[in-house]
Amino acid sequence: MAIDFNKIKGLFIVTEEKTAENTVKQENTVKQEVKKDVIAPQVPSGSVDEKITDALFKALADNNMQGFDYFEFRQSLQTLSKMPLDEATQYKSAFATASTMGVTKEKLLESADYYQKVLLKEKDKFDNAVKGQSDSNIIKRKQEMETLQKTILEKSATIKRLTEEIDSHNKLIEDIQKTIAEAEGKIGDTVRNFETSFQTVSGAIVQDIEKMKIHL
Repeated sequence: MAIDFNKIKGLFIVTEEKTAENTVKQENTVKQEVKKDVIAPQVPSGSVDEKITDALFKALADNNMQGFDYFEFRQSLQTLSKMPLDEATQYKSAFATASTMGVTKEKLLESADYYQKVLLKEKDKFDNAVKGQSDSNIIKRKQEMETLQKTILEKSATIKRLTEEIDSHNKLIEDIQKTIAEAEGKIGDTVRNFETSFQTVSGAIVQDIEKMKIHL
């Protein structure tokens, strides 16, 4: 018998609230039946996404095998879970029902493994999609960021070189200004000395000219 999407979803997601009495009974049963050699699967730290789980349930529904298989067995377990039975009795009772339809333990395990492989294929598709998104977006943006970082380093080096050149030019300007000031000082001194010397010699001649006009 085939099970549609909603029924498969209902086998894994319980929407009805359990009574306090049933919850306590179930918790006590679980505490009694947990074995040390049974290791629970590690659940990632993310949260369950309804769209993702619906996509997984749809994949399971699309690949549902004909006849009584793992899903019908789980459906029987779900019905039995509402009764005051321990876990072992629930599984044995559900298997007893399956056995009347010619279902063996091996066939149940094979069908469960088949659906697990269906989910793994969906995971492969998801991983490839994520990789594609990473290649087209994240990796591309990282490359763009690395290019910008390289450009920044190059421009920083250019700024440093130009700053050093500017400092060198400023130092050279200071040296030139000092040289100019010294040269202007020397020229000024020479001009003043020349004027003084000129006036001294020229003044003496002028005085002699005036005196010769008077006395001769």
